[in-house]
Amino acid sequence: MEMKFRTFIYCLVLGAVVLSSCSKPDGPVPGDGKMTFSVTEVDGMNPTRAMIEDIATLQTACTPSSLTPFTLQESIGIWADFDYMGSTTKNLLSNVELAYYDKEAGNAEGWNYNYGTDEEYWQLGGVYRFRGYYPQQYLRNNDMIMSTSSATTFVVDYNTLTTQEDLMVSYQEVDTKTWPDLSKPISFQMHHALAAMQFRIQFKYSETDKYFDEDALTACWMTNTTNDGLGCVGLFGYGALDEGGNYDAEKMVWKSSFSPFKDETFYKWEYTGGTDGGLKFWNEDIAGVDNAPNQEVHQAVAYSVAPTGSGSLYSGNSGWIFVMPQKSEGDVQFCFTTKKGGADNIYHVTIPLVTGTDANGPNPTGREWIPGYRYTYTISITKTNLDVMISIAPWNKYDSSFDIPI
Repeated sequence: MEMKFRTFIYCLVLGAVVLSSCSKPDGPVPGDGKMTFSVTEVDGMNPTRAMIEDIATLQTACTPSSLTPFTLQESIGIWADFDYMGSTTKNLLSNVELAYYDKEAGNAEGWNYNYGTDEEYWQLGGVYRFRGYYPQQYLRNNDMIMSTSSATTFVVDYNTLTTQEDLMVSYQEVDTKTWPDLSKPISFQMHHALAAMQFRIQFKYSETDKYFDEDALTACWMTNTTNDGLGCVGLFGYGALDEGGNYDAEKMVWKSSFSPFKDETFYKWEYTGGTDGGLKFWNEDIAGVDNAPNQEVHQAVAYSVAPTGSGSLYSGNSGWIFVMPQKSEGDVQFCFTTKKGGADNIYHVTIPLVTGTDANGPNPTGREWIPGYRYTYTISITKTNLDVMISIAPWNKYDSSFDIPI
């Protein structure tokens, strides 16, 4: 496994080795303007503990809890390299902390770095390469960032079993010879690097088959039906070689290193106390709305409340579970128990082989979970069986999902 990791990292950074050297260039013209940054767009998501919806949510997450002493909650990490006349000054900025606060003579928009010291100044005549990521504090404090990370390639060892944080990345390239206005902040657009799943439990309801009942979700988890099922731990690289061996500064690559063994329980949530048994779900007959099942069907969203047993790590994001982007093999199950059924009556639902996306985006026959998309699985309990329906959507287009009948 260690050899696979080394090979993976080597492939990520090979392009950088070929493209640049580490000698300090002579000759760039010093500029008189400060280098500042801004975040102008975030691929959106519902505002939850870890998921970032928009600029305002990110600003809140990156606002220091104190300026005296300076104490960060979260931040965006930035690397910068400078290319001039075929030579590269590496780590001109080396994982500096970009946060949201007021700084004297700093960026008036609120995004500032180098707290207590001066900003960098532009050098003219060359090209800057900037790479940013979030959440800097969490990843750095937990030693998840690989030492090879730089403005060329960002590499993280990510474990979704122990980490349910929204991983976002961005890249920007600035040619000082053609950039329109270096006095303005350089903008970052943050992109989600993970996929997300949500599971909704309900009773089957249709005009021809009305199923009225009430129950509550008491536990849920996932299992693999093979030893090579859903990967939960792996390396993420941002900035890598493409299929043709050419360096692509914005290419995302995930390399799985661990999948839970067959029938092993993971992502487990359990509600062991209380009178409602956890999350209620029921159908009701409302006079005058017989043609609107969506008003009469009440779902339970798994992982959406804090457990009284295990699984608090997975319950902070309104039911969304972060997962590594990867190919679907049809060998993953979502399992759950209910209050009426009891702990011994376990429902096993195979997650459909078709995901509705491939490497290029939405595809009705696609079989990949990809970065920046979320997948909602609606599980309907019938009198004799279980039905599963999947809907997908980009994280910033909640209303654009479409259904794939299984």
